[in-house]
Amino acid sequence: GSEWSGEWRPGEIGETVLRLRNVHTRAVCFLRVEISVSGPTVFAVLRLEPEPSFLHPPFRLENLTLETLQIRQSGTCREGCESSAQFDGTDVLLPYRTAPYTWDEPTE
Repeated sequence: GSEWSGEWRPGEIGETVLRLRNVHTRAVCFLRVEISVSGPTVFAVLRLEPEPSFLHPPFRLENLTLETLQIRQSGTCREGCESSAQFDGTDVLLPYRTAPYTWDEPTE
């Protein structure tokens, strides 16, 4: 199963990208959500971004160092995630690698 990156506001017109993370493998995929209005009708379009390139992620992280980086959005640690047995949302970016990225909590 997967967990959502965080809350989003379906009533807000525009585009948001949510991160879905497999709770067992930590594999990540992006879900692009587009909300628009035409007259009295509200449209919600959900698109799963294809792998491996994630065509248009909001951000692309580049690690141009010899160090391994640990990345996590500030303030997103859920209650109890300090436990080493529970995943806390931290991603790892190896030296000289890039990774598509979106916020864990897009509304923060």
